Amino acid sequence: MRASGDNVLALPGARQRQRRPRWPLRLLHWALRCIDRSGSRQRLAELGERELRDMGISRYDVLMEVRKPFWRE
Repeated sequence: MRASGDNVLALPGARQRQRRPRWPLRLLHWALRCIDRSGSRQRLAELGERELRDMGISRYDVLMEVRKPFWRE
């Protein structure tokens, strides 16, 4: 009986392509998103009142965004 992942068309003795785990790449992407999000929040906190008013954002909104942990969107 063959396992569900076996390739039925493979020749005997042929080398099977091994699948690489995806979690390291997913972890890297998550870390880069967290770094980017943290930097964006820092730049938002540095904006002046006039710039915030131009964007329609209150200082309270900025404080609530900046207080979020880096992993939260």
